[in-house]
Amino acid sequence: MNKAIKVSLYISFVLIICALSKNIMMLNTSDFGRAIKPLIEDIPAFTYDLPLLYKLKGHIDSIDSYEYISSYSYILYTYVLFISIFTEYLDARVLSLFLKVIYIYSLYAIFTSYIKTERYVTLFTFFILAFLMCSSSTLSMFASFYQEQIVIIFLPFLVYSLTCKNNKSMLLLFFSLLIISTAKNQFILTPLIVYSYYIFFDRHKLIIKSVICVVCLLASIFAISYSKGVVELNKYHATYFGSYLYMKNNGYKMPSYVDDKCVGLDAWGNKFDISFGATPTEVGTECFESHKDETFSNALFLLVSKPSTIFKLPFDDGVMSQYKENYFHVYKKLHVIYGESNILTTITNIKDNIFKNIRFISLLLFFIASIFIRNNKIKASLFVVSLFGISQFYVSFFGEGYRDLSKHLFGMYFSFDLCLYITLMNPLMILVKIIKLRWIHILSYDQM
Repeated sequence: MNKAIKVSLYISFVLIICALSKNIMMLNTSDFGRAIKPLIEDIPAFTYDLPLLYKLKGHIDSIDSYEYISSYSYILYTYVLFISIFTEYLDARVLSLFLKVIYIYSLYAIFTSYIKTERYVTLFTFFILAFLMCSSSTLSMFASFYQEQIVIIFLPFLVYSLTCKNNKSMLLLFFSLLIISTAKNQFILTPLIVYSYYIFFDRHKLIIKSVICVVCLLASIFAISYSKGVVELNKYHATYFGSYLYMKNNGYKMPSYVDDKCVGLDAWGNKFDISFGATPTEVGTECFESHKDETFSNALFLLVSKPSTIFKLPFDDGVMSQYKENYFHVYKKLHVIYGESNILTTITNIKDNIFKNIRFISLLLFFIASIFIRNNKIKASLFVVSLFGISQFYVSFFGEGYRDLSKHLFGMYFSFDLCLYITLMNPLMILVKIIKLRWIHILSYDQM
C-alpha cells in the first residue's frame, strides 16, 4: 500500500470519529473538583448546559493543593500550565480532541503488533474494529474531568507493551502501569495483575519486571494513603449502601452492630431502589453522620462470613440492574452521558442490549481461555485485560457499594470491549479476505 494513501485514510478515519463525537459529553456529578480545583474556580454540577470553555484561575494554585492524589490530575495540571502561557481558557473540546487522537493511535498500535497493515484490507479491518471501540460511552469520558479516562488510553498502551519484547516496551510498561495504578483508588490492583502474568507465564527479565510492578504498587498505595475528602463517604457506602444492603436483601444475618434503619440509605438519605436506582427520603445526612467510623474491613465481612458471595455477587439483582453503559447517577432518570445522538450513541445502545448481562461472565471466560492459549501475545493481552476487568467489579462494589456502580464499572466495560477487540482481529481479517476473494471471483466470472 502507498504510504501516503495509508496515512491519508488513517487521518480521515480519526477526523470522522472526532467530528462524530464533538458534541457527546458527560455530566459533572460533583466529582470534577478533584481534578480541576487548583485550575478553575468551579464547574456547575448536574447541569446539561456546560460551556466546555472554562476560564482559568488568575493565579493557578500549587500542585500540592490537590486533596485527591491522581496521575490524571497531574497530567491535566501540566497541560493547563502549558496552555496558560498562550490562553486564559481551557477548551474541553480541544483537549478531548487530542485525547481521542491518542486513543485511536493506541488501538492502532495494538493492531499493528498483531497484524501488519500493508494492504487496504487490513487497514479497513482496523477501521471496523476501532469504530466499534468508539462508542459514546467511551468517548464521552474525554469531554469530562473523570480519572477513568486514563484507562481508555493507557490500558491499550499497557497491552501493547506486553506484546513487544524490547527495552522500549519496558519503559512503556512502567509509565502505563504507573499512570493507571495511580489514576484512581480502584485501579490499585493493576500492578499485581501484571506481576501475576509475569510470574506464571513470562519470567524473562523478571527482576526488572518485578521492580516495575513493585514501584507502581507502592506509588498507588502512597496515592491512596495521602488522598483526602472522599474516604469516609466511600467507607459508609461500601457498608450501608453495599455489603450490609446485599446481606439484608439476600436474607443473610448481619453483624449485631449494624444499624438496620440505615441499611440501603446513602450518605444523603437516598434509599436504594432496583427499579429507579434510588428514591429520596427525609433522613438527609443523619445516617452518614452516625456511622462515619465504618471501615472497608467491615465491608469485607460479607466475604469472610459468606465466601460463596464472590461467585454470587456479580449476579445479584441489584448489581445486574446497574450493568449498563448508559451510565446514571444515583437515579436512573439522571443520565450521565448527554449531547448529540448519532451512530456512536447507537453503538452504546447495541452493546447494552447484547452484552448487558454477560460482560462479567465473558471476562471470566476470556481469563480462563487466556491460560490455555498458546499464542503469547494473545495470552498476555487477554490475561491482563480480563483480570483487570474482573477486579474492577469487586473493587468497585467493596469500595462504594451499589452507589454509582453503573459508572464505577467503566473499567470493567472497557476491558470487555478491549478483549473483544483483541479476540476479533484475526477472525475478522479472515472474513474480510474471504469476502474480498469472493468479490474478485464474481468479477472475474462476469468478465468471462
